[in-house]
Amino acid sequence: MEFFGNPNVQFVAGMMFLALAIFLCSSFISFFSSGGDDHTVLESMAGTAGDVPAASNTSGKGGAVVARYFINGCFGWASLLLLPMVVLVALKLMRLCKFRLWRWLFMLFYAMVWLSVLFSFVLGERMGISYVSPGGAHGDFLSMRLVEYLGVVGTVLLLFVALLLFMVYVSRNTIPWLRSLLSRNDAPVGECAPVNSGEMSAVNDEQ
Repeated sequence: MEFFGNPNVQFVAGMMFLALAIFLCSSFISFFSSGGDDHTVLESMAGTAGDVPAASNTSGKGGAVVARYFINGCFGWASLLLLPMVVLVALKLMRLCKFRLWRWLFMLFYAMVWLSVLFSFVLGERMGISYVSPGGAHGDFLSMRLVEYLGVVGTVLLLFVALLLFMVYVSRNTIPWLRSLLSRNDAPVGECAPVNSGEMSAVNDEQ
C-alpha cells in the first residue's frame, strides 16, 4: 500500500488519467461526426473474423468502440460529463488542486444520470432512428419505465424534484432564492405578499 501512497506514483497515475481524458474527448467528439460511418465497421468487428475496414474515428477502432459503448450503450450525450470526472481524478492524484473529489464526482454523476433521462424523455422519439442516442440505453430504459408507471405528468414532476434536490445539494442559497422568488414584496394584486412580524402583531391587536 505504501507504493500507491507514493506521491511520485500518484503523479504518474494522474498523468495516465489525463491521457485517458484526452483519448475519451477525441473519441466522443469524433463519434458525433463519424459514428454513422463507423457503425458498419463496428458491426464487422462483432460479426466476422476477417479484415475489418479502418474506422473514421480519430481515436481509431478502439475509440469508436468506447464512444459507442458510453454514448449509445450508457448515458447518451450526457456521457461527455465523464471527461471532467476523469480530469478531476487526474488533478487530485497529481495534487495540482485542492478540492473535495467525491463531492464533485457525485455531482457530475448525478447530473449525467439526470440529463440522460431528460434527453431520452424529451428527444428520444423525436430523434427517430439515429446512430447517436440522446439519452443512451440507460436513459431510454428509465424514461420508458417512468412514463409507463408515472405517466408524462408524473415523469415531469419527478425530474423537476430531482433537479430541485440537486440544486439544494450544490448550493445552500437555493432555498433562500426560491423563497424570495415565491414571496416578493412587489407582488401584484391577487398574489400573496410576505407579512412581517409587525404587521402580524397589528392585526392581532385589532382583533
